[in-house]
Order: sequence, then C-alpha cells, then structure tokens
Amino acid sequence: MGDGSHSAAHRQMVDALISRGFRAQLRTGSLLTGALYVAMDFFPDAPPFKIDWTQHPVRVATVPGSFEGIDATIASVIKKLDQVPYQEIGEDIRTSLTGVKQTLRRVDRTLTGFDQTLSGVDQELPNALSEVNEAARSLRSLADYLDRHPEALIKGKKPEKGE
Repeated sequence: MGDGSHSAAHRQMVDALISRGFRAQLRTGSLLTGALYVAMDFFPDAPPFKIDWTQHPVRVATVPGSFEGIDATIASVIKKLDQVPYQEIGEDIRTSLTGVKQTLRRVDRTLTGFDQTLSGVDQELPNALSEVNEAARSLRSLADYLDRHPEALIKGKKPEKGE
C-alpha cells in the first residue's frame, strides 16, 4: 500500500466499506497505563468520507474516539461555566435578600399594629356590648311605660310616687 500502486478493485472495495460507515477510531486500551490502539469498525451514522487516492500515504476515514468526545464535551462545559456571571448573580441575590428583609420588617410592623388593634377591640367590645344591652333595657322600659301610659307622649311623664 505504501508504494501508491492500489489496484482499482482494492480501491473499489475500500470505498464501498467506507460508504457503509467503516472507520478507524482511537480507543483506550488501559486507563491505568494510558495505552491506546486503533480500532476498525462500522459506524453507520458516520459522516460521509471520500478517500483521496492521490495522497501518499492515503488518509483513512476516522471517527472521534470516546475520550476525544469527552474532551470536547468537558471543554464545552468549561467554556459555558466561564461565561456564567457569578458576581452579578451574587449581587442580584444580595439585593433581593435585602428587599425581602425589608418587606418582612414591614409585615412584622403591620402584624404588630394589627395585634394591638385586636387587643384594643378585645377590651372595647365588652364595654360596647354592655352599653348596647343597657340601651336595649332602657328602650324596653320606655316601651313598657308607654304601653301602660300612652298619654305620656303628649303630656309627659307623671312623677311617680315617692319622687
């Protein structure tokens, strides 16, 4: 193969294999030692490739190895992480928390005022109910008196005995 004298049949067979996804891939033989090897396999989803038979040596169609894909993914993630505006996010959170604290203080003051108002209502309500009861009693007494002495509406109330 190194002499550039590839027969037409040989070229046709290799071209057919490559059109069906035949590719070379660099793989890890051992994670411990870091040994690598070239695997030849079929990758049906591989992008199309056309061998340039005029090159010496002929360049073989390849697909990225598993570590190459991982390296690219890690590089992409690192690039995205570098673009995250951490300082601005921290400042926004700090500003938001300050706003939340101020709102909670206002809510606490409002609730304290509401509690004091309810406490005042608790004290005033029995007095108001007592006065309403007293007024109702007085109205009943007046209604009873007017029922017995309807002329009192015109002449007024007669002094009772003993007054």
